[in-house]
Amino acid sequence: MDRIPLLAWIGIAIIVVFTLAINISLIAMLRAKTPPRQSMRQPRVRGFIGTAQGLAKIGSVMRDPFAGERSQLNELSRLVQGLDHPPMSDPNQAKDGDDSPVQAK
Repeated sequence: MDRIPLLAWIGIAIIVVFTLAINISLIAMLRAKTPPRQSMRQPRVRGFIGTAQGLAKIGSVMRDPFAGERSQLNELSRLVQGLDHPPMSDPNQAKDGDDSPVQAK
């Protein structure tokens, strides 16, 4: 075990090249003093964090986290109630003109 295998040397070389590439890119960004790419920035939520209105919204969400979903369900329920429902048919009646009743199992 005095010698390091060729595959180990290749692995070491890949790690060294990768580390150097990362460091060189970081130094280049530091020297250029350019802001990082947009994808690396923290997403900014407009008008939500840091304002009194945003804090009020956070408080209301904490009090009732499913208010939006509940209002959507109430709206759906109201719309369904407004539909014209056909008369309920007897489940024991056969469909498509067959006059024999359906047997329950």
